[in-house]
Amino acid sequence: LFLDDDMTATPDLLAAHLRMHQRYPDGVVIGCFSQPRSSHRVDLLADGPDIWWADHFTELARPEHRFTFRDLCTGNLSLPRARLLECGGFSMHFKGAAGEDYELGIRLLQQGVPFRFGMDALSVHRYAASLPKLLDRAREEGRGHVIMTRLHPEVFPVLPLRDAVDDGPVLKGDRALRLTPQRLKILRLLMHALLPLARALKLRRLLQKL
Repeated sequence: LFLDDDMTATPDLLAAHLRMHQRYPDGVVIGCFSQPRSSHRVDLLADGPDIWWADHFTELARPEHRFTFRDLCTGNLSLPRARLLECGGFSMHFKGAAGEDYELGIRLLQQGVPFRFGMDALSVHRYAASLPKLLDRAREEGRGHVIMTRLHPEVFPVLPLRDAVDDGPVLKGDRALRLTPQRLKILRLLMHALLPLARALKLRRLLQKL
């Protein structure tokens, strides 16, 4: 069983994972988690992940859902030890990068290991959102996508990295703008000024686009 360091196990967590493994042996069980809020006030930085995870778990619970490597999240996950060892465990390439769970998911699916979602296998995610954390996470994910593409070129078309080919990434809006290195330097300065402003004014769409 894997839990992130900001997860708290609920009293029934282990029993729920075990029930799923008894029902669906020799596979991966992806757990669920709640994200408690200390305040009910609108906070766009916290609202965004809350909405994303709620939509994600709703999708995983659909009977017709077809699992991909992007469903594997080691924040709350269990699998037979033998399965983990057979596929080589976690890659050591992801130091300073995010995505080691996705990469593990690629190899598990290649070996035909089935994925299941355990809605009752619940943990509590205690995460305080902030702009520095958000930007650090984005950088780590970017590095991780590069590593995944080098290890598994076949997943490149489904990664956001796909937008960064040729002369640089594209800023999507009413018109696509190719972000050359010089434009990226300017954009970084603008973003650092606009992100707090968009958050303070509760401009959700602008914040998401930025």
